[in-house]
Amino acid sequence: MVDNEQPLSAADLIGRRLLKVTTAFHHYRDDAPSLLHLWLHLEGLGPVRCHTPSTGVSLLVDEPHGPYSMDECGSVAVVENASDVPVTRFVGQPVRSVREIRYDDGRVDFTAGLTLQFPDGGVRLLGLDDDLIIVLQDRQPGTGGGLT
Repeated sequence: MVDNEQPLSAADLIGRRLLKVTTAFHHYRDDAPSLLHLWLHLEGLGPVRCHTPSTGVSLLVDEPHGPYSMDECGSVAVVENASDVPVTRFVGQPVRSVREIRYDDGRVDFTAGLTLQFPDGGVRLLGLDDDLIIVLQDRQPGTGGGLT
C-alpha cells in the first residue's frame, strides 16, 4: 500500500486489479445527483481518488470519506460499486493501459483526462470545470475488441 495523499502517475495504475469503486454524489432537492469524487480501489495501491482540481484530472492515494450533510445545500452520499457508474463493470479486472488526455494551448499544459483500458473495454475520465465525467468505451461485438 502507498501512503495517503501521495500523488500518482497514470503509469502507476497499469497491471493493478480493480477491487472496488467508491463514489461520492452530491444530492440537492430535485436535481439529478452530481458526481463529486471517484475512488478506484486498486490491488497493491489501495484507494486512488480521481481528483478534479479546477482544471484536469489528478490521481491521489486517499481514503474515501463518509456521507455528510451540507445543510441547506443538500447532502453527500457515498456508495460502493454503484451499478450506474460505468467503471464499476470492470471490478475484478486488471488495468491494461492508461493514457493521459493532454490539454496544451502553448501557454497552459495539463492532464485533462485519462483513458483506462481493461480486458473487457475501457473508460475515459475527464475533468471539466471541477466536474468529473466518466465515458464508457465498450468492446464492439464481432470487431476483434476495438473501442468506439
